[in-house]
Amino acid sequence: MSASMSHSILRHYLHALLACVAGLFLAAATQTEPAGAQESGQPASTVRGVVSVTTMSGDTVGASDVMVTLWTTDATTEALRDSACTAWLADKPTWLQAREEIAKPSDSDWTGTKMASDVNLLTRLMALRRDTTHTNENGEFAFENVPPGAYTVEAETFVTNQFLQWTRDIAALPSLVTTVRLDPSTLAENQFCSTPPSAKGSAEPSQHANNSSPPPGGLHRSQR
Repeated sequence: MSASMSHSILRHYLHALLACVAGLFLAAATQTEPAGAQESGQPASTVRGVVSVTTMSGDTVGASDVMVTLWTTDATTEALRDSACTAWLADKPTWLQAREEIAKPSDSDWTGTKMASDVNLLTRLMALRRDTTHTNENGEFAFENVPPGAYTVEAETFVTNQFLQWTRDIAALPSLVTTVRLDPSTLAENQFCSTPPSAKGSAEPSQHANNSSPPPGGLHRSQR
């Protein structure tokens, strides 16, 4: 066998070997990440907490069957939440009607009215929820597989024609459990305002918030 032929065969094997190695690297680089880590490239977090109220006797107890929402803290979500706050403060009766319209759509034509504007705003806002759940009988809740980042945790109930919300901002860290306490100090009559207009503190709802009318607007349904 001539030297030139030997060199040609050697180059052929080297090219084949390099192609094989490149293929292995490509497969490793494109391997699917575990669930919950795909969005940030980091291990997922868990967010757990408890929603509580102060009873008429002064005891602090867990609020059962309260809907809890996890909001991503980003410019789009914050802008819509601010708009919702403004719309609610401007006309609370119309906002309440809009929430009811979302929950149970009617055949009414609201074109050109504030009602139509509020319904549209609520629809867009609800689409941005990261996740929702309900508290158990002890007021406890949990969100699993949460990508690390900044969030707002918000619980809501509807009592005597008022929307009451507990709100707290959190940071979810990779592979860690973030604990949130939505206690009476965070409770106020509110609709998505970053600074509630008035703090309720020890005001009701009762321990079993589900005994009151459900919050209108579809926000009592758990969805992702």
